[in-house]
Amino acid sequence: MARSRIIGGVNINVLLAFVFGVVFLSVILGLVIFVKDLSEMARWVIVIIMALAGAGFAAVIPGVLNVELPYIKSGGALAVLVLVIINQPKIVKTAIDIVATQKDTTSVLSEYLKNIDDGHLDKAWESLDQYAKITSAADKNLFKSAYENGRYIHGEVIERTPPLGSDMIIDPPGYPAGIYRVISFRTKFSDGCRQESVSVRSDEDKNWHVFGHNVSISPIPCTGPIIPSPISTGVTPNKR
Repeated sequence: MARSRIIGGVNINVLLAFVFGVVFLSVILGLVIFVKDLSEMARWVIVIIMALAGAGFAAVIPGVLNVELPYIKSGGALAVLVLVIINQPKIVKTAIDIVATQKDTTSVLSEYLKNIDDGHLDKAWESLDQYAKITSAADKNLFKSAYENGRYIHGEVIERTPPLGSDMIIDPPGYPAGIYRVISFRTKFSDGCRQESVSVRSDEDKNWHVFGHNVSISPIPCTGPIIPSPISTGVTPNKR
């Protein structure tokens, strides 16, 4: 019986590019799974490795790809590498957003605000993000004084709306590195409606903790849109 044979050659350069692509992607997968909190430099390294891996795979895929930018012209595998690198901010933000949004902030916000509303400032301070307790809220007495002389002068909470907005911020300047969300509310106190914002930070285990809390000094209309707030600190529950 005649045997069929496959005859052909393999381009060693293409084969090596494919193999290295697989290896690099395996490294990225390992980093994402086992490293809890990646620094800015580590994120850049991962993106570069991803670009090289993508270029390796592109080398064995038939077709033509050309990229023309003001200062760059490339084609084929090099074009894939360029596309990944120039889109680094979007890639990192999307990846972080996917990981960060897997856990809800509702229970963390509800517990913290309930402790504040009930006057349990010690419990509220203990639940803060670990970096808030050594930076903006390092002085517990100052933290408590800020609420006693700020938030509580507005009286009791009559009504607090569901979250009216949520902004994500990654590694903001002047704050500990990490992923932050700023959640805004319209809260009706005894003396009127005010904008209230709570910032939360994702820790190394991707759990949210309150980083800060602001209540506007000036009253706002009890209806209508509100302006998104910047990141709140742990010791200034009032903002102008």
